[in-house]
Amino acid sequence: MLKRVLLVVLVLGLAAGCRIVPGTGDSSSDAAAAQNFVPPNISGYVATDATSVSEALTKIGATGSLLTGNVALAGAIAKLDGMISCYQSVGAISARVYTEQNISTTTGIPKLGALAVVNTTRIQRNLLQCVLNTGVSAQAANEIQPCGG
Repeated sequence: MLKRVLLVVLVLGLAAGCRIVPGTGDSSSDAAAAQNFVPPNISGYVATDATSVSEALTKIGATGSLLTGNVALAGAIAKLDGMISCYQSVGAISARVYTEQNISTTTGIPKLGALAVVNTTRIQRNLLQCVLNTGVSAQAANEIQPCGG
């Protein structure tokens, strides 16, 4: 039993390293994509796409305090950002934050909101592709490519 588990883990590791999990053909531009169900504009508000965890942390000024010296957390956030990017590219998720247009001159509590759309069918269909094929994508051209042909 242990040999089978190790074999499955090895095959999944190789699949992740070699990016051999095939795509499904889903796209963020087709009719069923989550992006088509998030309004681009709401009158009186500025819309901003929510694209990654690290971008959100940067906007609130938490990146330095959270990631300084915390290699494990930085790696986890990078992996999560890769998965989010993959799910966005296949039209499985889309999120947008809306803030009132004159937020800097507002007195009192500013008006803001967020909207996220999740296409659960696409999440399920692209699960292996987005979990296994995400990794550090900024690789040097002369870096070792063990799965190159």
